[in-house]
Amino acid sequence: MIRLLLFAIVFVLTTAVQAEDSTEYDVSLFAFDDHSIPWKSNLKLTMTPPKKHPDNPLIPIGKKGTCDAGGVQFYGSMIKHEGKFKLWYVALD
Repeated sequence: MIRLLLFAIVFVLTTAVQAEDSTEYDVSLFAFDDHSIPWKSNLKLTMTPPKKHPDNPLIPIGKKGTCDAGGVQFYGSMIKHEGKFKLWYVALD
């Protein structure tokens, strides 16, 4: 019974703290962490926007009637096997 009471008190207090600290801020979040790189000597991080080559997509859209006629989406798996890179992707119809 005491454990249940202590749990209820902690739950109420943490909920109250979270409610007070729910202010929204305009911030930029980056999907990298340069603090986790073990050796940063002579390393410079430079942010540049990506540029898509208009005439040469990595994986072109398939011909009409094929499983990838609607496009392709990179799934996240790529390995080098027997000297060739092999890529797994989702075909959109």
